[in-house]
Amino acid sequence: MHKNNYKSRIEFWNDDNHFEVVIKGELERNEFVRRLKAKNEGEFYISDLIRSCKELIFDKVDGKNVFSVILPEYDPDTLTIRYSDAFNIIIHDGTESSGNFDEVDEILEVLGFAIAFEIPVFPNKKEYLEELTGYLRMLVLNGFKIKDGDGHVVVKPKSSLTVSELTVENLDKLNTLKHWSSVEVSLLKKEVLKELNKLNSTKRIITSLEYAILELGELLRNKSRNENELQRFLTENPILFGLEYVQIIPKHRLGSEYEMDYALVNHNGMVDLVEIESSNLPIYTKRGNPSSKLTHAEQQVLDWLDWIERNNSYSQRNLQGMLSPKGFVVIGKSDSLSIANKEKLNRRNIIYRDRLLILTYDDLLDRARNILSRLQNLKVNTV
Repeated sequence: MHKNNYKSRIEFWNDDNHFEVVIKGELERNEFVRRLKAKNEGEFYISDLIRSCKELIFDKVDGKNVFSVILPEYDPDTLTIRYSDAFNIIIHDGTESSGNFDEVDEILEVLGFAIAFEIPVFPNKKEYLEELTGYLRMLVLNGFKIKDGDGHVVVKPKSSLTVSELTVENLDKLNTLKHWSSVEVSLLKKEVLKELNKLNSTKRIITSLEYAILELGELLRNKSRNENELQRFLTENPILFGLEYVQIIPKHRLGSEYEMDYALVNHNGMVDLVEIESSNLPIYTKRGNPSSKLTHAEQQVLDWLDWIERNNSYSQRNLQGMLSPKGFVVIGKSDSLSIANKEKLNRRNIIYRDRLLILTYDDLLDRARNILSRLQNLKVNTV
């Protein structure tokens, strides 16, 4: 197989590119195949057929995938050469025997040779472009199989795209001397749009985080009891608990016994639990003991976790992902804690480990600021 790592187009055309020409007429076309077989000592290689063509057209005929091979035809009556769909490569489906090859393998083999010989591939109809692009993506990722005497060998055409090339930052590295088929352009377009959507998503998250940080700061400056306002705000901004959370479900019930302030839904579908208290409640007493509000909130969450363990199948029927959840208590502010009480709170969280985590509203604010800083650095690095 040709490597096609050419530095110039002239090198490509000078590399022993001698192609057969089909003589017009069915008998002559059979002669064309006979000559290809003779040249290859009785074997007909699909690679030689593809190498000789002008382009391939992906089509569907009677429900089967077909590649029409556009070849130069010589008309001796008019002494002219024209291009036409001289042959069809019919892809075997699952109802026919095709050795150890399946339908996708055969499609990838045709596309692989087309890329190796820089033969453009086009869909016959616009509605086939998506499917053809999907096959090209598979070829880029997995290569294609060719038959040899000892079995099948997986090959990745040297001239094909790689996934690492299909990123915004690598656009300037793409080979502009190479022919780009409509299918490759379609694949490149998808990858570039995906990259741009990532950047747009990052920008949206950054904007929402900046707003959330400002509003939470305003709410925390309020000296009165403010659970309802904080609950509304946290419902609208689940990202404050971490990038892994995509949804907040307020007032989720556990049977007839309990009602959680929040169920936090992770991006992987798993669920964690949250109990919120006012930002103005004390966490420790003046004597350095846990306040009654803190211990009540802790016990509330521990009761939820115990109930879920005892009623696991019921809880999952009502909310999938409710499996060994983690509990959060959000209460008070860090600036109300002495250094000694901050150390006590840290030790308390260590004791609870992954079962329960006590956060102040300042902790939520710091988490949001850290997430914002990471995303801003990511945005700078990816633009």
